[in-house]
Amino acid sequence: MAYAGVYDNVGYGNMTLSLQCGHDSRKGYPADTPAHPTIERGCSVRGSGPLEFEGKKFHLDLEHVTGDYWIAWLFVDDYAPAGSGLTVRPRLCLRAQSRIGPDGAVEAFGMDFRWESEDGPLVWYAARKTAS
Repeated sequence: MAYAGVYDNVGYGNMTLSLQCGHDSRKGYPADTPAHPTIERGCSVRGSGPLEFEGKKFHLDLEHVTGDYWIAWLFVDDYAPAGSGLTVRPRLCLRAQSRIGPDGAVEAFGMDFRWESEDGPLVWYAARKTAS
């Protein structure tokens, strides 16, 4: 499944899902962290973009649960900047879900960014269509 690409939401902006491959895909993860991002063909799926948490940039490492359901581990980039020697740890875990279209392509990706309740609606990002 090709999850990599740009996803758009009118209110929340865009989010890019990319593959982090090779040794760097788990670089900096302590052995005792609960986060276990999904590794597919040596790569993990990472969400990034103009996203902020408490005024700081963050990224998401996605862990596949089952079917179209994921856990998104939120890492605040400024809490352990590169070269600081600080341990990278997830700040939050969020519900996430992908929607697959009839053609087998990812149509949208939903993230639990609203935090209004434990089972509130997801914020849906539509996959940006590429010209063919």
